[in-house]
Amino acid sequence: MTDRIPLDDLTSDALDQLYERAEQAEQAEAFAAARSEAESADAAAGSYAHRAEQAEAAIKRVRKLATVWDDAPDPLAQAMARDLRTTLDQAQPPTV
Repeated sequence: MTDRIPLDDLTSDALDQLYERAEQAEQAEAFAAARSEAESADAAAGSYAHRAEQAEAAIKRVRKLATVWDDAPDPLAQAMARDLRTTLDQAQPPTV
């Protein structure tokens, strides 16, 4: 068993120490929760940044393909190249 002070023997100083320890424990718990939340936010931001980089790279590849189709002798390929560029250049509403 633990060494507990009987309630009748608890002094004012001992009670103050208990309250101080409880407050320190609460502060440590709040700090740990805030840190965990901040780390999660950082990880999410990194993930979004990586996804944005991937999307930009994909768009660049599609634009390169449109350039290849521009040089094709087939009028359909040239029309598809124009359609691709038009679609890529259109402003899209943000998605939530």
